[in-house]
Amino acid sequence: PGGVGKTSLLIAEALAMASGRPLLHEIVHGGPQRIWLWNLEEPEDELARRIQATALHHAMSAGDIGDRLFVNAGPDNALLTASATMPGYVHEEVFSDLEREIQKRGIDVLVIDPFVSSHALDENDNVQIDRVVKRWSRLAQAARCAVHIIHHTRKSDQTVASESARGAKALVDAARMVRVLNLATAEELATMNLQPHMRVFHARRDKQNLSAGHDERSWYVLQSVSLGNGPPADDVGVVAAIEGPESAPNQFSAETIGAIQQVLDGKDRGYDQRASDWAGIDMAPILKLNPEDKAQRLRIRHTLGLLVQQAFLVRADAPHPRAGRTRPVVRVGKPALPPQSSDSSVDECGSVDA
Repeated sequence: PGGVGKTSLLIAEALAMASGRPLLHEIVHGGPQRIWLWNLEEPEDELARRIQATALHHAMSAGDIGDRLFVNAGPDNALLTASATMPGYVHEEVFSDLEREIQKRGIDVLVIDPFVSSHALDENDNVQIDRVVKRWSRLAQAARCAVHIIHHTRKSDQTVASESARGAKALVDAARMVRVLNLATAEELATMNLQPHMRVFHARRDKQNLSAGHDERSWYVLQSVSLGNGPPADDVGVVAAIEGPESAPNQFSAETIGAIQQVLDGKDRGYDQRASDWAGIDMAPILKLNPEDKAQRLRIRHTLGLLVQQAFLVRADAPHPRAGRTRPVVRVGKPALPPQSSDSSVDECGSVDA
């Protein structure tokens, strides 16, 4: 669906592949790749700002990317691969030019965003869409590169799947793998201890040919990054990976949860991350996370919320130490570790007369 964060995600993935770095907690197999990102919606200067902000957020330099990222954007870089008025629909000369350029640049992954802007077909006509999609497939095989096509879904307030793709189903049928994006629900945000206004979404492989199913979801959050080019400075949304509601606390051992309980026991640390004595600061060393890092701070907040949901910790109200009102604090809930047993083998029977 529109407005989820697909372009921001594509940019982060492109930089991860071009640098070979796991920016989104995904291993880049085979090392750095050569990426061609062709965005048919964003003006060139806007896309450049988004790429710059993403690189800034992930502490990347030009040397990390080298000559491995190629970008086309804006109205001066239009792409027309097929037309409804063209006999056979497909513009073969365009695909031939693409193949030559891919081979010349040594491209490993070509990204087209969005599909609807790359053709002049009736998107509801299965015959027309099938022709151009299969031509993209032949291009991928001939040029020995992956082709990633971005497509919109029908407007819906519900969770979308591959069947929600807008227009003819020929596109989904021909794709080797289909990934869908969905915004987090209010319940999922609450489980992750995140605020309702935050833009959080997940990606899931909804169709995957030639391999086993993959039902896991990868979770992301849009964070604002300042380019420092002001005043006023441009603030740009950038994608960062976070742990989803399925992750913790099951990923933690009872010993880890017990250590968190021990460090918080009896202290009434603040539940709100804005508190100077936020409980997450005490939890951070146990989780081996840095609360000063934005992404890691989110993971700490997420873990705190999940431990509360699982009743290992309890959110309670207590008097504020300075403001003369109550505030939410964290207290220990059900024990994560069994109580230590005492030695009951000694018979306490009192004294015995000799």
